[in-house]
Formats: sequence, structure tokens, C-alpha cells
Amino acid sequence: MRGCLLGGYRLIAVLMVVVALCATAPANAGRAVTPSVGPIRPLVIAHRGASGVAPENTMASFEQAVKFGADMIELDVHGSKDGNLIVIHDSSTARTARGNPQGAVADLTLGELKKLDAGAWKGAGFVGERIPTLDEVLAAFKGRAMILIELKARGIEQKVAQAIREAGMQDCVMLQSFDAESVRIMRELLPETPAGVLYRDAWILDPVGRGRRIVKQAREVGASLAGMNVGAISAELVKALKNGGIGVFAWTADDDWIFEHLIKADVDGIITNYPERLVRFLGAPVDK
Repeated sequence: MRGCLLGGYRLIAVLMVVVALCATAPANAGRAVTPSVGPIRPLVIAHRGASGVAPENTMASFEQAVKFGADMIELDVHGSKDGNLIVIHDSSTARTARGNPQGAVADLTLGELKKLDAGAWKGAGFVGERIPTLDEVLAAFKGRAMILIELKARGIEQKVAQAIREAGMQDCVMLQSFDAESVRIMRELLPETPAGVLYRDAWILDPVGRGRRIVKQAREVGASLAGMNVGAISAELVKALKNGGIGVFAWTADDDWIFEHLIKADVDGIITNYPERLVRFLGAPVDK
């Protein structure tokens, strides 16, 4: 059943409710998301699943993230030669898959991709893991977890929107991309589903000015979130974004000192390869 996003609350207050609702899939309505203000803990977002301990973007990694208590699973999507939506980060299979044939994801069929071992590179305990499709992940985690989908290639927007609608998960996913135009297209296709633009800034000299420019772009494409590199995060930047109605996710943080910095800066979500570390850290008080 649909109906996970509730309107009229701060982003994190909303999304913490959404996480719980997506695990039980009740019927509720509403769409708007706005940034958090105040001491609400950030969301734990598992980067490609629990990719620090399991092979990234595999069912094993996603299952482990849920077991660790992540609020959200993040994954990446490319298109295959025969038009399927493939959950993999790189445009090539070379880094994270073993076997033949190897090559660009866009040049391989689903059948060819399914022959590859997506777990062996991470350790003997993961031999036999396969590259999943977006349809498979949505089916496996519907009613169990919220999913953050990053579109890695232009031209797959229509199929991603169709997959989400067919799974009935418009309200239990979020979308993001470094390609602002892709975000704009997705917002037109799925106006009920929140989306964010990702930014590569490693550091920012003028956080207030940069924040205002990001807000302007986000509004132009219908985004309600900005995904910022942890190196760019400052309290000033986060405040500028939130003053413009834009929530903030930070990527990618794996150590306690970075967690503490991001929490003090008041980000809305932290993307991490080690969700178990962040879950544990959030159980301890942070000196504001």
C-alpha cells in the first residue's frame, strides 16, 4: 500500500515517521518535505547498503544495513543494453564483479550481468552474490525500508519512475542525482516523490553565498534536498540551505569525529558505509 510521506512537518520529523510507516506500509497521504530545525537526530543512510562490511549494492549489503538499523538504504542505478535497471555504482563491471563477460553496464544484457559474481571481491563469504535489478530491490524491501535511489545515467528516468510506480513505492523512496536535469525530469514524472541534487564541492569559501545558489537551483528543478560532500559541510552552509527550505544530506562519513561535526552542523541525514557505527554513535550524547 502507498502513503508514507506526510506533509507539514520538518524533514527529519517527517522522514523518521516515513521510515516507520514504510516498514508497515499503512495508508496515509501527503507529500511536502521541509528541512529540520532543532535537535532531531539525523537519518542513518546506508551507502550502497552496509558497504563497509558487505559487497556494495548487493542484496547482502542491503539486508545487513536493515539488520544494523539503518533508516534508509542508498543505491545506484544504471541501464543495461536490453533496457533493464541495474543496481551498480560504476558504469563498468570491472571493479565490483568477477567473471565474464566484463564491460560497460550499458553494453551488457541482464542475462550477461547476472552471470557475474558481485560478491567474491569482498570475501569468500559473499561468493555467488549477483548484481540486482531495481525491481528486485524494490520487491525485497517494500514494507521493510525506505530507499534512496541515485540515478547514474541520463535516459533512464522514465523506466525508474515506472518501476517505482509499479512497486507502489512512490512514497517510500527518495531520488537523487548529480545531474540536476535528471532530477527535474524525475520530479515531473513523480511529483509525489521527493528528490535532491548532489554536489561535489570538497570545501566552500563562501558557504552563505554557495548555499543561496544551491537553493536557487534546487527550486528550479523541484528538489527539496541537497546532497553535500562532508568536506563542504559547515553550520553556515546548512543554515543557508535550510533557510531556503532545502534539507541537507551529507556524504560519505565513516568516523566518529566526522559524525560529531555533521551532527553539530545540523544535517538532516548522514550517508555512511558503516551504518552500524553511526547507529552506535547516535546512542551516545553529542556535546552541542
